[in-house]
Amino acid sequence: MTIRSRVNRTFFLCVTCVCAIVCLLCFFTLYHVDHKKFSEATHAIISRGCSGISKTFRHCNEILKFHAESDELRELTDKISTYALASSVMAIEYDKLNDYEKQIYSSFSQTFKSHKAYASIFLITKDDNYLQYPEGIRSSALPDLRQRQWYKDLVNSDKTWVATNPYRSMFGSNAIGITSKFYNENGDFAGVIGATYRLDDLVDELESLTVLKTGYIVVYDRNGNIIVDGNSRINRTIHLEQPTSPFLKSIFNDERKSYRLKSDEGDMFIISQNINMLDWKVAVVFEYDEVTLDTFSLMQYIIIACILLFSILFFVIRKLGSEIVVPIERLSNISRIYNSNQNMP
Repeated sequence: MTIRSRVNRTFFLCVTCVCAIVCLLCFFTLYHVDHKKFSEATHAIISRGCSGISKTFRHCNEILKFHAESDELRELTDKISTYALASSVMAIEYDKLNDYEKQIYSSFSQTFKSHKAYASIFLITKDDNYLQYPEGIRSSALPDLRQRQWYKDLVNSDKTWVATNPYRSMFGSNAIGITSKFYNENGDFAGVIGATYRLDDLVDELESLTVLKTGYIVVYDRNGNIIVDGNSRINRTIHLEQPTSPFLKSIFNDERKSYRLKSDEGDMFIISQNINMLDWKVAVVFEYDEVTLDTFSLMQYIIIACILLFSILFFVIRKLGSEIVVPIERLSNISRIYNSNQNMP
């Protein structure tokens, strides 16, 4: 092999190695940065969503707190006397309420009309008396509401309010109950005030939300029942029941905040966060390709740029190599001629 061939081959290998190393460094750097930025951006999206949900129910609780601290409820002793017990028939007409009950009823009416998501506003005294707006909604006997788990959770703890698990309400919609304690003017526990909040509008809004190109939202209650499934057309989710899809079950049971998951649904990327005030879990699900799509798209341009750079360097180095090799070849030729002369007889 001639000196020129060896020099060209050496320069060629060096340039190839440099370009390959640059491409790999660019790829892993971009992948890490892009993956990190994608996760941060998605976490920001899901955090805003969780904050929005929390804000909705926090506002509801603030309204209940306003009622609980009102003079009408603080002055409550035995003034709710004409209304039926909560554990008996609960239908009563407005004109049968006494003046004190009408005052509370009117206040509940204003709150009820302030937001279309309210299904009812009610109070239960510690003596099991019950008042609700709107009237006449329920006409059948029900068990003592003080035996309900949400009532016990609230009364037997230092919590100021409790949110029930979502349930299918008698109003024909998915709902959640927000309940708060109220006290009499002596500071003694007097009962519970609450609101039934319809979830249908919230669920429809979240299920119709598309995050980026392929992302959708899934929301679970504390028992793992599905509240929101943005991909419900595929999963055929029955709301407020355990998911039938192993994929959705695995998301609820996995405590990681962000991870990649391969399943029958495909190669997916999940980011999740808990809403502590409701004990709900919110997850955003993406196709994993979307996480790396920008990285690979940009990497294509980097590879093309490296190929162009390699071509330019190859011709430049080949030209420079030729210039460098010329004196060496001349010296080699002279040395060869000299040695030939020395060997002549």
